Amino acid sequence: MASGLEDVQVFGIEGPAWSLVKAAEQQPGEGSTDDLIASAMEAARMAEPYPELLAASSHLLAVGRAPYPAQSAAPLAPQTAEIGRARYS
Repeated sequence: MASGLEDVQVFGIEGPAWSLVKAAEQQPGEGSTDDLIASAMEAARMAEPYPELLAASSHLLAVGRAPYPAQSAAPLAPQTAEIGRARYS
């Protein structure tokens, strides 16, 4: 990977049901959204093992590990990775 990070994983933050939660938030007084939010969270967890569903989430989180230098046991300084136009560190 260009950032130098190893074991990089990408996660969808909201998951595939984020648009349903957003629509429910815009309908105040229509009842509790607790069950809908709990279902959306479960859908996000169920979608994690399927990379093809990442695009269904509106935000992504990339997590990686900085490699240790061969001559030292200390970790490298934090790395920054760029995904699209956003910058993550």
